Amino acid sequence: MIFAGIWQFSDDREDRIPTCTIITVPASEQISGIHNRMPLLINPCDWAVWLGEGQGVKAAKLMKTPSHIELEVLNVTNEIKSTNAPI
Repeated sequence: MIFAGIWQFSDDREDRIPTCTIITVPASEQISGIHNRMPLLINPCDWAVWLGEGQGVKAAKLMKTPSHIELEVLNVTNEIKSTNAPI
């Protein structure tokens, strides 16, 4: 599974800081019961387009809610959700 993201350096100085973010889109029907946004998932056939390979800039066309995702949605207990849960 690949999430779309962008990265850049904070500025051109020598002590610049790398920054990054995961791009989100409106949630698919399958995910909307959990949250109204979801990470932008990039299909393997589109990886090269997202990374800018080939001719033209076509990555923007990939920035949409997928019509179907092959994910299994599972409920987890509150203990697992807790940040204090042992690993």
